Amino acid sequence: MYNVLIVDDEPIVVEALRKSTVWDDFGLEVIGDAYNGIEALELLEKHQVHLLITDVRMPQMDGIELIRSIHQRGWDIKILILSGHDDFSYVKQAVKLGVENYMLKPLDKNEFVASISAIAEKLQDTTNRQIGLAEQLNAFRENILLRWVTGSITRAELHEKSQIAQIELNLDCYRIVIIKILSGEDNAQKHMAALTIRDLLAQRFNHDTMRLSFCDSSYDVVAIFSEPTKVSVGSPLLGQLKLFLSEIKARNNVHILITIGHRTTDMLGANLSYQSAKDLQGYSFLLPPNSLIDSDDDTKNHSGQDQIPSLPYETINNLILAGRKEECLELTRAALEGLQDASHLPLSQIKNALLELLFQIANTVKKSVVNQQHVPDQFKHLYLRFESSSRFDDLAKLVYDTVALASDIFGDKSGTANATIKPILDYVLQHSNQDLSLKTLSYKFNINASYLGQLFRKETGILFSSYLNHLRIEKAKELLLQTDMKITDIAAKVGYLEPSHFYKIFKKATGVSPAEFK
Repeated sequence: MYNVLIVDDEPIVVEALRKSTVWDDFGLEVIGDAYNGIEALELLEKHQVHLLITDVRMPQMDGIELIRSIHQRGWDIKILILSGHDDFSYVKQAVKLGVENYMLKPLDKNEFVASISAIAEKLQDTTNRQIGLAEQLNAFRENILLRWVTGSITRAELHEKSQIAQIELNLDCYRIVIIKILSGEDNAQKHMAALTIRDLLAQRFNHDTMRLSFCDSSYDVVAIFSEPTKVSVGSPLLGQLKLFLSEIKARNNVHILITIGHRTTDMLGANLSYQSAKDLQGYSFLLPPNSLIDSDDDTKNHSGQDQIPSLPYETINNLILAGRKEECLELTRAALEGLQDASHLPLSQIKNALLELLFQIANTVKKSVVNQQHVPDQFKHLYLRFESSSRFDDLAKLVYDTVALASDIFGDKSGTANATIKPILDYVLQHSNQDLSLKTLSYKFNINASYLGQLFRKETGILFSSYLNHLRIEKAKELLLQTDMKITDIAAKVGYLEPSHFYKIFKKATGVSPAEFK
């Protein structure tokens, strides 16, 4: 709605204009009236007015003086003059002052409606332009913020662009907090939820604490917080975020994961804080909904892990994928016994090693099982069970049982694979970068191609081509995050000879391009 102020020293005119039905027709609302220019200025100081309808001759301050006062104050207000005097000198002054129209009393209804319609259209055009400019500035601003936290902008360019985008950079300490939306069936729903979270953050935290927030390409809310360089035990930010999380839990309509990155005092170090917060999102598969992980938590950092026996993470994972349960459990049992011998060390170090193993196993299952219905519910609550355990025996049993469960998923005893398809799945997993097809596999394993396609779909829930693309894209994601290889080289390494085809498949699978993901 656009606000209208009526100024006329004739009460009957004011009342007639107030009762006019024209306002609702064009999205206008009369928010006040005055009987001279001085009263009008007082109202204009208190209210935003888009259209001023004023008489010319009035006591104390006439309409022309009122219009001049409005221009002197720099107010952008459309003005329509109604006058009972057909005086050319008034008309001339009104034209110079840029009024929309000069109309004589008594008003011609059709002319009045036409004038109001034209003014309302101008107001809407102005609003649309302002919205467009604001959206452009916001898009530019979020692009600069994303490039900043992902480390893809130079210091010089950041300084230059931040002034244009109105980004405040100079903080004593930077700390990135990422809020991942876990609920929502599609990107549109996640985006709407992210916008709601941003609004709630702005209400909860003042500007001195939370300086900036935006949504990244994954529809995660990224908030840049300012903290004292030295923080004693019990970070105020951590406590405030826990309160915020409690408020979200009470809503029952959105599930989130909050991850807190490392502190940094260097402007360009913000990307390290962002990356550490992003890395913690890998724990979401182990966590219950609406959880919070701090990168400074002793059970999450890896300092001191070299003081305890290292666990054979990779070997255990490979045995799980191969479905070799007995060997896997024997190796896990030996590794746990080695840890028990080091139980004189602080429990936090022991828990750190065990948590890393759980994290590796959960990720292996998540990435390798295409049909998530085959993943037992126990994997969704691992972290909660882990955090509630305080004795080594309890933690060791949890790890051992998890390894056994993961082995069953890929082993013959799980009921999800049979003797025919199991070796073929293993072969595809190990050779996914090669030129594979149902035809080549049917020839190699001496099985009908059509029947093999049916077995693949029954086992994985999807077509063979989709399964192969899934394996390749997961490998590509690892290479993008963990190496400096060129995207074209990664495409070739995972099995795509045509980079353009790789780009298309990758974006379809992840929602972003390889460059954006990296």
